[in-house]
Amino acid sequence: MLKFFSKMIILMAACVPFTQADESYELGAGDTISISVFGQSELSIEATLDDSGLIYFPFIEEITAVGLSTNGLSNTIRDKLRDGYLVNPQVFVNIVTFRQFYVLGDVKRPGGYAYQPDITVNEAIGLAGGMNSNGLFDLSIEPESIIVYRDGDSDNKINGTLNTILKAGDTIAVKQGKAQFFILGDVNRPGNYAYQEAITANDAIALAGGLQKSAVVEAIIVYKSDDRSTQKTVDASYLVQRGDTIEVKQGLLQYFISGDILRPGSYPFQSGMTIQQALSQAGGVKNEDGQSQFFVYAKGDSSNKTPVTNAYIIVQGDTVVIEQATAQFYILGEVNRPGVYTFQPGMTIMEAIAVAGGLTAKTPYTQSQVLKRISVFQMNDRSQSNMADVSSSIQLGDTIVIGKGMNQ
Repeated sequence: MLKFFSKMIILMAACVPFTQADESYELGAGDTISISVFGQSELSIEATLDDSGLIYFPFIEEITAVGLSTNGLSNTIRDKLRDGYLVNPQVFVNIVTFRQFYVLGDVKRPGGYAYQPDITVNEAIGLAGGMNSNGLFDLSIEPESIIVYRDGDSDNKINGTLNTILKAGDTIAVKQGKAQFFILGDVNRPGNYAYQEAITANDAIALAGGLQKSAVVEAIIVYKSDDRSTQKTVDASYLVQRGDTIEVKQGLLQYFISGDILRPGSYPFQSGMTIQQALSQAGGVKNEDGQSQFFVYAKGDSSNKTPVTNAYIIVQGDTVVIEQATAQFYILGEVNRPGVYTFQPGMTIMEAIAVAGGLTAKTPYTQSQVLKRISVFQMNDRSQSNMADVSSSIQLGDTIVIGKGMNQ
């Protein structure tokens, strides 16, 4: 009965989402984090760290997150935002999901599993379905038959026991005694498979159900399950050997979008997608009445900001930036309060004059004379003006000059 309640407590604890990590926990590839700035909802993002260790954050662009604690990353972002953007930003970094750990060898379901703080080797083997009935694993005979590679590093391994506490990113290798190979990563059915002569890495991927949807192969890595130092990168024609572990590393088909939009972040990429379609996925622009400009940074090139139209077709890995002009207009000349005013759709020149305090009484000209000399400069072309009357509608960013040239 005591064992039953102990198991129930473990299961209940596993259902609690962990959003805070110990200060000693270092972020790594595979961790999903959320970042928010108090009072600045447009600066809230969620990101999964990849092997580069970089995340993209509004205003700051690239930040190296891998190797930092959540507090360390929070302080880094805070200091950068202080540099010309916000006065005293309060930045919060939480872990949404930890990176996986891996169980290899003679277990029923080898593969990657969601990390839980303080999980033991015994619990990890339980998550992997327990030991295979035909395995050679027996702690009473082979006490060194569990090897733990810390954060998957072949140079940092220990001989584990069932009570060894795991860390995120660890790989547990359990010795096995039959002719088989293992396949991990972004395949539909990761696990161990019966070895066959002359089988290639491509055949192994097919046996494992093929690649997961929306994944592209970036690398195929092969190593022996009990010796990560044998690791090497191969192509799809590699002939699989007995006891090989094949790890398929993938890159998600995605693009990034930021700027004056409702939901900045990363989104699934589809071939032929335009800026307008990407914008729709991100919830649209913040101000529908504002004038938008579109820019693209190519994957891996954060120095070249290319202006494009909303019909531009993006490619996998692009970063799209949307910038909107402030909703305002300018009025100068023979008015009481020349300056900058908030633009309202459908506003006429007469309404703009009223907002600016009406016509000035100091002019020697009659009101009708002044109102016959109205010029409008559009936002995109300040070099020439158009004549207009008081009933004309103005556009976002227009500069209106009342009585232009009357004092010249």
